[in-house]
Amino acid sequence: MPQARSLDELLVSKKRGAVAVLFDVDFDVLTERLTGRWTHPASGRTYHVLFNPPLVPGIDDVTGEPLVQRPDDRPETIRQRLAEYQEKTAPLIGYYDDPADARLTRIDALAPIADVTRQLGVLVNCAALSPVGSA
Repeated sequence: MPQARSLDELLVSKKRGAVAVLFDVDFDVLTERLTGRWTHPASGRTYHVLFNPPLVPGIDDVTGEPLVQRPDDRPETIRQRLAEYQEKTAPLIGYYDDPADARLTRIDALAPIADVTRQLGVLVNCAALSPVGSA
């Protein structure tokens, strides 16, 4: 938390305010999306087993060559990264979501892109219009 507190001190010294944005996403959905990615290394073409599957599982549609799964898209890697994220992020979420000084805005990261973009735009516009120190 020292970094968050230092940021707060810096913002106060510059008479600036800030909010934290949390892109909420269910970890099971995130895992499904990440672990389903497969790539054709030579071309960079990507596939997803559920959302954009190749015509033949594990085979590139254009060349017929095998697809590979990047090491950072493997289930064990994703589980490890999400556990680390939770461990390091939970205290920050609590810090910025403190009822006495709530500065956390949650955005549903599974919403359509247009909705997420709209929510961010509203947040940025509100922050830009807020008096110094109240954003």
